Amino acid sequence: MGVGWLEISVRDGGAETLPRLARPSRSALGGRGLGLVQHIAAKWGTEVDGQVTTVWAVLDVALDGAADSAGPVVVGADPTPALGRPETTIA
Repeated sequence: MGVGWLEISVRDGGAETLPRLARPSRSALGGRGLGLVQHIAAKWGTEVDGQVTTVWAVLDVALDGAADSAGPVVVGADPTPALGRPETTIA
């Protein structure tokens, strides 16, 4: 079984404050997103470029060969230089 990683990101029009971890009450309708991201991601962060805010996350993924029957899968092609983030090595 091999190991790789997957990077995901979400962008929006920005806000007056940066996204931050929250501790919502059980009855709150929102405020759980970054907590979920923190729980499943190997690393995550935020970037601001003008009026655009991006939240990105890198998730570890296990490759068990099942993807071979579904067609080619590219995992671990390093987007670091283009995205300007520190390199992550998954052992």
